[in-house]
Amino acid sequence: MSRDVNHPPGSEFRRYHLVVGMLLRGVTTILGLLWSRRMGEIMSGEINELQRRKLARRFALIDVDGDGKLEEEDYAQIAPRVAAVFGQSLDSPHAVALREGYLKLWAGLLRKMDADGDGMITEDEFVASIAGSIIGREGFDRHILPLAEAFVGLADVDGSGELDVVEFARLFGALGVGGGDAAQAFKRLDRDGSGRLTVDEIIAAIRDFYTSPDPEAPGNALFGAF
Repeated sequence: MSRDVNHPPGSEFRRYHLVVGMLLRGVTTILGLLWSRRMGEIMSGEINELQRRKLARRFALIDVDGDGKLEEEDYAQIAPRVAAVFGQSLDSPHAVALREGYLKLWAGLLRKMDADGDGMITEDEFVASIAGSIIGREGFDRHILPLAEAFVGLADVDGSGELDVVEFARLFGALGVGGGDAAQAFKRLDRDGSGRLTVDEIIAAIRDFYTSPDPEAPGNALFGAF
């Protein structure tokens, strides 16, 4: 059997892989550019600098180990921390709703923003995703409102519909907010000086934090200084 000296065995295979490799690198580069452009549009066009800083603060509180990336475990641990502070069982309706809600939110964030498929989300990815899906009222009502209701419900142990400053500080302390920051936020929200906040007032403040571009919105201080 004769051998083609100009095309030794395996040369076609190597050329094929070379071409495929070049094509894949090109596609990856294009997708990366499109992804960066989309994130830039979200970051610059849909939220202002105040909103970006608020969301970065929220990211930092969720990122308990401070490694600069969020993982599923960061979200899975939120409900147990809050429930433990108030002596609530993880099987209680509010704890179950909070845990399932946070895991659902995590799955949505990961599906939309985990560009490299490593199962983690960076701060920029987090801010861009929240900006794109939650800033509007409809997005907040769909993604955050059920979490806010379950979150505050865990603290309202007696079902009064109100929290005092100590309960409020314990609640947000479970999310990493310092006692001084929580007290300042409570004072700003307690406009009538009654020393108590209704659940509805706290949820309205959470809405402010996530959605308001107004630097004077009372809920801006909810998660501490940023």
